[in-house]
Amino acid sequence: MAQFICGVDVSSISLEASVASVAGRYEPDFIAFKQRLAAQGKPPKVVRIALAHKLLIRLNAKARDVRTHIENITTSTAAA
Repeated sequence: MAQFICGVDVSSISLEASVASVAGRYEPDFIAFKQRLAAQGKPPKVVRIALAHKLLIRLNAKARDVRTHIENITTSTAAA
């Protein structure tokens, strides 16, 4: 059963944080970002949420790029 706080599904946030923490172990710029936050004394939970936010921004950018690429292909095909 999903738990909602202020209309936000908390289980989806914890899943994103878990995925982001895995990215924080293997992706070089995520590792550097994680180390920088830890060096500033941020609590582990804040670091995980920051990694999740960074990952979400990257995924949205990739989705945007793919969408733009597909639109360009369909536009050039329709014009030909």
